[in-house]
Amino acid sequence: MPEHEKEKLKNYKIPNISVEDIRKNGSNPFLEWIEKNSIKYLVVHFDLDVLSSDDFRSLLYNEPNTPEKPYTTGKLTLREVVDIITDVSKKQRL
Repeated sequence: MPEHEKEKLKNYKIPNISVEDIRKNGSNPFLEWIEKNSIKYLVVHFDLDVLSSDDFRSLLYNEPNTPEKPYTTGKLTLREVVDIITDVSKKQRL
């Protein structure tokens, strides 16, 4: 993640779970955050740009001959996203 994105997350106190953490711990970081914050209802907003271009090609950053991107490109697989949403939905009302 570029430094300017890390800085914004820190400044606005926005929690972040890395792809590495998801691959290591699955849905547990999400479930722990929900429990820690006593979340009763959860709204899921799913941006397609979190997906790896290997899993989903129809993304802006996949267009040929585009200039260097000043933002993070997706790395999650569709399976990882589905697993997270499924696991969370078993514990929390969405």
